[in-house]
Amino acid sequence: MTFLVAVTATFRLLYVFVVIEHRSRRLVHYNVTSHPTARWTLQQLREAVGFETRYTICSTIATAYLPNTSTNR
Repeated sequence: MTFLVAVTATFRLLYVFVVIEHRSRRLVHYNVTSHPTARWTLQQLREAVGFETRYTICSTIATAYLPNTSTNR
């Protein structure tokens, strides 16, 4: 699962929610919104995964935007 940000031709931001099955590299679910909320995100997750546990939820996008707080500089 990951969020992507897409910029339209009119410079609007759209947020894309994507779930991919890693074993087969099959696109399981996607949806787009201009204003993601926690409720919307949870609904997308329910639609994509349901009660099956064969998917791993991992997002590296969020960590890319965190400031470097490492003490090893």
